[in-house]
Amino acid sequence: MIQNYITVAWRNLLKNKAFSFITIFGLAVSIATFLLITQYVFSELSYDEFHTNADNIYRIRLDDYKQGVLTNSSTVSYYAEAPAIKETFPEVGNFVRLHRADGMISYRKPSGELVSYHEKRAFYADSSLFDVFSFSLLEGAANQVLRRPESVVISETMALKYFGGQNPIGKTLSLSSEWQGGTTSWKGCLPIFQ
Repeated sequence: MIQNYITVAWRNLLKNKAFSFITIFGLAVSIATFLLITQYVFSELSYDEFHTNADNIYRIRLDDYKQGVLTNSSTVSYYAEAPAIKETFPEVGNFVRLHRADGMISYRKPSGELVSYHEKRAFYADSSLFDVFSFSLLEGAANQVLRRPESVVISETMALKYFGGQNPIGKTLSLSSEWQGGTTSWKGCLPIFQ
């Protein structure tokens, strides 16, 4: 009996080829669109959800318009922006400013050998980074890291890349970056992220 239904459906598809094509194509496009929108929504809703205070973490974005046309969109943290927002709005509990610090990061081993890699995901950050975000530290205390200028927090992967099996705490990494056209040295490496 099911075979009979399939045969009749197949004959109708062949009899009305144009209508059948439009219907099947429309159904395929609709399903594909639904799946893409669903995936996008789930991705947006799960963004940084692992943080303890994920519901209270917001990102500020600056859109520049000239004569009604969007000319630039940026999420760079301007220095005075976050303190001014915290002072103006009592609802703001804390803030952290991030600024990209991409460049060549180097470590000179005791033997004199230089280990250097160009890092594309390095950031300057406020000391409140671990007050806002709940990253877990493998070594060190979250309330003490990034409290001094020229201190750094690195991932376990980065610690292995630069220091091998050695303890990275107390070692010095150097950053050569085009930002401000100079070289910055960091001291006191603390690995984070498992």
